[in-house]
Amino acid sequence: MMVATNRPYDLDEAVLRRLPRQILVDMPTVEDREAILKIYLKDELLGPDVDIKDLAVSTPNYTGSDLKNFCVSTAFARVYEEIRAVNNDLASIEGRKRLRLALANLKFPPRHTLHARHFDKALEEIGSTINPASLTKIRNFQKRRPPPEQHVELPPPPSRPRIGGGARAFKAG
Repeated sequence: MMVATNRPYDLDEAVLRRLPRQILVDMPTVEDREAILKIYLKDELLGPDVDIKDLAVSTPNYTGSDLKNFCVSTAFARVYEEIRAVNNDLASIEGRKRLRLALANLKFPPRHTLHARHFDKALEEIGSTINPASLTKIRNFQKRRPPPEQHVELPPPPSRPRIGGGARAFKAG
């Protein structure tokens, strides 16, 4: 049986006794967050003002899931910026002509470049979902638990002589 929780201190002792091993999967380090961000952003065009190492430093206590949401929010910030720019360009044009012109000139690039301002906007919107007090409780819980019992491999039982001989003991006669 395998159990995963971010609140191990709320588990009943009877449950914990049946779980002989515990593995604490701690928060990603700066290096871990940098590697995670590289994975999430591998197919994105990044502006020259974007430094993934700086982004990793700017996201303390972010989980892998938080970093994913951060990257998605960054992409949305870029799309919203482009929509606002198109709307501003068309603001002076009235009614149906505005719609026809918008559709005729609709030539969005196939891939958008993400700049530092998009990441800054996402940082304002997406924070860490981990409460530092909760993280401290998890780490303290892990320290209090006794180490798991040593698993000892037992040798196979000695072979025993067969009793009775099975079907061969009976001879047709």
